Amino acid sequence: MAKTRKKTKVVVKKKTWVKIMSPDNRELGECHIEEPKNIIGRRVKVNLMNFLNDPKKRKYNVSFIVTNLEGTTAKTKIFGYETQPTSIKMAIRKNQDRVDDRYALKTKDATIIIKPLMITRRNVTNSVKTALRKACHAEFKKALSAISTEEMFKQLIIQRIQRETKKALAKVYPLKAVEIKKATIVLAKEEIGKKIPVKEAPVEEAVKAPVKEEAKAPVKEVKKEAVVEEKAKEEKKE
Repeated sequence: MAKTRKKTKVVVKKKTWVKIMSPDNRELGECHIEEPKNIIGRRVKVNLMNFLNDPKKRKYNVSFIVTNLEGTTAKTKIFGYETQPTSIKMAIRKNQDRVDDRYALKTKDATIIIKPLMITRRNVTNSVKTALRKACHAEFKKALSAISTEEMFKQLIIQRIQRETKKALAKVYPLKAVEIKKATIVLAKEEIGKKIPVKEAPVEEAVKAPVKEEAKAPVKEVKKEAVVEEKAKEEKKE
């Protein structure tokens, strides 16, 4: 008789559409997901031209992270801002220099990793680049320490911080432009400036090996009879 095969039930999980909303309740998109709670922590990158309906902002992107879920609506917060690399390459002409830098600065409520870019009008020496970096760091530190993270991103989007920094750096050297390559919030899971403790391997104590004593050459025993014979021979010679 033919063996009967057991039939297995195929469980199909239903997926639901979840709307992703910006902090000011603008729809960023939708996500088709099995369990809506798994959307928390996901990141969404949006071009500013599409987000603000402004063609002049096409070379900038903003990033959002999902922080909360209310029914089928996911709430987000902005955590990143960047300038597209292709637009930076197009902005730098012949006989112009770019001055890059990177540092961590604190706003009123968070720590920010910021990467500024300065474009000079002419080729400059290394000493001028160093002076520009120091002045730029001081300006950003002063500006960010007085505002919140949300306000910082607003000012970056409208180019206010960039304009004020460019104006302040004109005392060091007149610049063509000041851009922000990237600015991101240090998330809770990431720790800046903290070294990961490395456990050293246990050092085994060296066991002293027993020192082998050098074998002494065997001393031949001289028989008393032979000594007596030698003395007798010497006396006869005398």
